[in-house]
Amino acid sequence: MTEVNLDFSKLTIIIPTLNEEKSLGNLLSLIEKICQNCKVIVSDDGSKDKTKKITETFEGEIETLFLDRKDEE
Repeated sequence: MTEVNLDFSKLTIIIPTLNEEKSLGNLLSLIEKICQNCKVIVSDDGSKDKTKKITETFEGEIETLFLDRKDEE
């Protein structure tokens, strides 16, 4: 089998969220395994759960930016 090396350094993944604590950790773990050099933007729409905290646990592992949109209207 041929190994393929892809350059994800210019890839940015945008994840819209609202109370996604149950699924966000798994998604970010998968992104971390597949795409160590990509950027991840989590755009949150006012979650009341631990969505932001979960995003923060991946800081340093993958490049993340958390946008809190709860005050925008």
